[in-house]
Amino acid sequence: MAAKKAEASVNWVAEDLKNKELKNIYLLYGEEAFLKQQNMNWLLKYLMPEDDGMNFARFDGKKAEVEAIIDFADTMPLFADHRVVLVTDSGFFKNGNAELNDYIKHLPETTYLIFVEKEASGVTALFKTVKELGRVVAYNEMTEDEIRMQVLRILKREGKQMRASTFSYLLMKTGTDMMNISSELEKLICYTLGREEITAEDIDAVTTARIEEHVFVLTNAIAEKKQKKALDSYYEMLSLNAKPMGIIALLAGQFNRMLRVKDLRSIGMDQKQIEAKLKMKAFAVQENGRLASRFSMEELKEAIEDCVKAEEAIKTGRMSDRLSVETLIIKHSV
Repeated sequence: MAAKKAEASVNWVAEDLKNKELKNIYLLYGEEAFLKQQNMNWLLKYLMPEDDGMNFARFDGKKAEVEAIIDFADTMPLFADHRVVLVTDSGFFKNGNAELNDYIKHLPETTYLIFVEKEASGVTALFKTVKELGRVVAYNEMTEDEIRMQVLRILKREGKQMRASTFSYLLMKTGTDMMNISSELEKLICYTLGREEITAEDIDAVTTARIEEHVFVLTNAIAEKKQKKALDSYYEMLSLNAKPMGIIALLAGQFNRMLRVKDLRSIGMDQKQIEAKLKMKAFAVQENGRLASRFSMEELKEAIEDCVKAEEAIKTGRMSDRLSVETLIIKHSV
């Protein structure tokens, strides 16, 4: 069950820590891994400021046993005020767990129980009990503005700056997974030691390109009619273990997004309207719009049809997979 926006309107972990009024049970769930981990770490740092192997236990994955969790949680703390139990990705909140649900109704005041899950169903008794007795916080996929705020906080903390255009370029290279972005930012901060501004050139030098990013490069080369550059990009994708059939699918998807953006722009929709209509990030709308401007509507439709034909040629054995993609690229880059 997807996390609801309303539940994430207040970050109760930050509020509870600020007011020093922690609940004994927390459920942090949703698709946004970065925020979940950040808030989990805040809780653990507050509750366990020092490494305390006697009063802290972590249970990971679907093999986490309820009996072991209860046994540790029910034991009095040793030379400390409380015990902390962390349970991650257990799946208990997807299908429910009657034994755990009964236990937490009588959780000792000296125990703090923290669940970090990807999925949680609000209809389970366990979910409802935690919501009643503790704190449930949903972490949804961040919007581009929320990602920008997180990036700015990291940059400010490290004494760095980045232009808006550079930020958009970073997202094109990394995608919108904040865990991946934060990892790439760490590398960029180290790479630019002694300099304040992080540039697009720095991003090219440091960040790990995704296959999806190579598709942008390939499509751009096709749009610019730079056949050799387009073929080189294709061969580089193959060297990264991308399969020709997969590349065709990515190209078809890219041409389709360009066509949709171009079509909506042609009927007068603005940037924000297109983002909402296509459920697409701002940087993606901008980049697809830029690429689409180099093609006519007919050319984009033909490119999509040719992707389908290339796939059929491979499946029927009329052409090898590598040659089929090469033919597709050559046709549309001359």
